[in-house]
Amino acid sequence: MENNNKAYVNLYNGENAPGLVGFATVMYNGLRISGIQIRLKKDGENTYVDFPHTFRKKDGEYVKDENGYSIKDYIVNPLSKEVRQEIEELIDSALAEALDKAQ
Repeated sequence: MENNNKAYVNLYNGENAPGLVGFATVMYNGLRISGIQIRLKKDGENTYVDFPHTFRKKDGEYVKDENGYSIKDYIVNPLSKEVRQEIEELIDSALAEALDKAQ
């Protein structure tokens, strides 16, 4: 199978989601993964990817962890460090391209 792995990024320009840089769609080993969020780390400069997820609910209420954060249940999530790294590299490249076009 030919390697057709690629990512596409749409930058987010809204104001209602602090730290949200954009959304990525990734074609990876024959799978299409949509709805990947690109977010700013707490340092305000570097980014990380947040894979598609829902928030866990019980009896109609969001379930919180010991720190008071809603618990995420991932819909799609890499199972190895290597796969995560490959996907992140695809997204980083597409993000750099999208930021260049935006300037």
